Amino acid sequence: MNNETTGVSFTSASSLLREAFVFYFSHWKLLMGISLIPALLYLFQFFLSGKPIVFIIIFGIMASILALFCRLAFFDAVIENGEPEGGFGGAFKKGLGLFFPFFWISVLTGLAIFGGFYLLIIPGLLLAIRLSFSVYALLVEGHHGTAALATSWSYTKGRWWGLFWRFLFLGILVLLVSLLLGFVTGGMRSVAFQAISVLLNNLLFLPISFIYSYLIYRSLQTLKPPETVAEDREKLKKPVVAFAVIGLVGTVAFFVFHGAAIYKFLNYAKQLSAPPSATTESSTSPSPYDFSLPASNAPDPVPATR
Repeated sequence: MNNETTGVSFTSASSLLREAFVFYFSHWKLLMGISLIPALLYLFQFFLSGKPIVFIIIFGIMASILALFCRLAFFDAVIENGEPEGGFGGAFKKGLGLFFPFFWISVLTGLAIFGGFYLLIIPGLLLAIRLSFSVYALLVEGHHGTAALATSWSYTKGRWWGLFWRFLFLGILVLLVSLLLGFVTGGMRSVAFQAISVLLNNLLFLPISFIYSYLIYRSLQTLKPPETVAEDREKLKKPVVAFAVIGLVGTVAFFVFHGAAIYKFLNYAKQLSAPPSATTESSTSPSPYDFSLPASNAPDPVPATR
């Protein structure tokens, strides 16, 4: 059954954005509290200049992992309509339990999209939209691995352009706000712009984009019968696996090829920088087949007598 002919309209981009803002500010205490943790972590990195590079790297890794837990807690809070069981701590507890399934789905999604890009780019663009709701298939419906990716693909069949416009609409608005902020703060390289951007990204842009995407997912669910999605899921697992395998092979080949090229370049550069080799003995010794006497040992010519 083609979901374009169900007679149910797809929620417009402006309506989705308005609903996202209403939801966010209706539960702002919980949602902003979760979002504040990664905001403060990334903001703290501004004070790490001059610290040992090892410390900066370790802090960055730990901050990224903690920020990911916060994102998962935020997802859970949104899915439970802003009132997660157990409140703030309950959202983090559920987010912690979803870490490995979320990580695995993210890896599969990335490999499949890379596989599409390796096949002349356009399939990668198509898959980037088709697989964009795999996380919600995990968090809402409990599908794992390729089943989550196939579920997302099923929901988005026949609606690629509509989804592309809705994501583009949000991206354009974020870009315009960023450009305006850069103009007000004196440029995108200014410390003020970077600090404010960290706060806006973590306290507004990312939360709104998560809610916005979730509302799109909910809208897609209403447009396709569950039995059709289940039927599509089984059919679409094979192409999902195929694209992921292509992505894996292509990525390994990419690193092997470029690794070999870098090795050859470094080896060639090492040869160029090496001091010239000493003159070999063969270049100064007379040839074993040269029977002429050395100039210093040649007898003086006998003067002619009269």
